[in-house]
Amino acid sequence: MGIQVPSNHDHYTQVALLELASENPFKECLGGWLRHSPVLQIGAYADIIYSQGGRDIIAYEKVYPHIVRDAGSLFDWVSGTAMIPYMERLPEKWSALFAAQYKKKLADAFKGSPLFYPFKRIILTAVF
Repeated sequence: MGIQVPSNHDHYTQVALLELASENPFKECLGGWLRHSPVLQIGAYADIIYSQGGRDIIAYEKVYPHIVRDAGSLFDWVSGTAMIPYMERLPEKWSALFAAQYKKKLADAFKGSPLFYPFKRIILTAVF
């Protein structure tokens, strides 16, 4: 058996979303809601697999190097996943401002071109 899950919740692209959603007017519009990553620590997955009878467990984190053109491309990548829960919850009049401010945060943090985006995933295998 093999599984993999994203593990990029500590990357600035994710942290910046939490920061932005914690600021008004977005904090108020979202009622204080924040999307915290549901991904567990790597050892917790190994424990779960073991508790379910898994043996010969291999658990590691791998960086998949993504080279993106610039901060705008990085925004495009993240907006297809991590931003969706915020955009679904924000009133229409605030969603465009949220996206614009997030895009600015990324542009301020990531200068130059091309950019290296280290996309991490937890990979686990086991025999049952």
